[in-house]
Amino acid sequence: MNNNLFSVLERYQSSPENYLTESFVFVLRTLLEKERKIGISLLNIICSGLNGIQYGEENNIVIKTQDPMEEGQPDISISSDERFVYIEVKRDSPLGQNQISTYRSMLSKRKEKFRAIVLLARSQAQIEDKESPDINIFWYQIHRWLMDEQQKILDPVCKFLIMAFIQYLEVTKMAIQKVSWEYEKGILAFNNLIQMMEVAIRDAKLKIYRVSSGWDAKGYYVESAKFFCGIYFDNPLIICYEKYNGKIKIETERLDLGSSTFFCQNANEQTRIIRDFVATSYQKLKD
Repeated sequence: MNNNLFSVLERYQSSPENYLTESFVFVLRTLLEKERKIGISLLNIICSGLNGIQYGEENNIVIKTQDPMEEGQPDISISSDERFVYIEVKRDSPLGQNQISTYRSMLSKRKEKFRAIVLLARSQAQIEDKESPDINIFWYQIHRWLMDEQQKILDPVCKFLIMAFIQYLEVTKMAIQKVSWEYEKGILAFNNLIQMMEVAIRDAKLKIYRVSSGWDAKGYYVESAKFFCGIYFDNPLIICYEKYNGKIKIETERLDLGSSTFFCQNANEQTRIIRDFVATSYQKLKD
């Protein structure tokens, strides 16, 4: 389970997209307050290429989220002197029907000289050509910029928040990270571990009910569809043994491979460690 600050708090939110919006604005406001030069740079990255919309440290900047209007509710609005910007935030969902044109109508009623709509999205697939914003920017660009700028941050609170938000973007797959030479060995080692789990389950005198391989995890259902033993891709050092009631997870046991000498052992000893964990977990959760 990921213990990143933003990931932990997300569990208590009903709308991941609104949570992403609020988290990003919280980081942006904190930067503007404590590391203003860097906060202004981030605003200018978001609005880069927009005619007349460039911010300076001397500007009075007001950022609002989910500000309800008669025609619609943009995710973020930024007002500053003669500038006004709507930012529509997308995580997984596409644009709603006529969403940009509705915001365009709302924007036309504003009095500021420079007005614009920015779409902050996960991928190009979320952008509809028929409703083009003034500029498109992607979360992986925000991630890269934060990675480049984090070394310049002196305030400890900002440094902590930026690192946490970078990790959150990575965990939620909003960032595109470099694939390095460890890729081949990593995939082979992961598959070896999955095969070792299969042997360990059988050595524990338990039946493999079904193999499970999804977008977020890989492993085995043990004895029935009630028990899953596997690894989640976002936390590969933890082997989970889970009990379900239908589709609802009700109990979990965990084996942390990183907190022991697991990787120093030979294959037989590693298999024994997993076998003992599986056997103990099954006995504990079966009733």
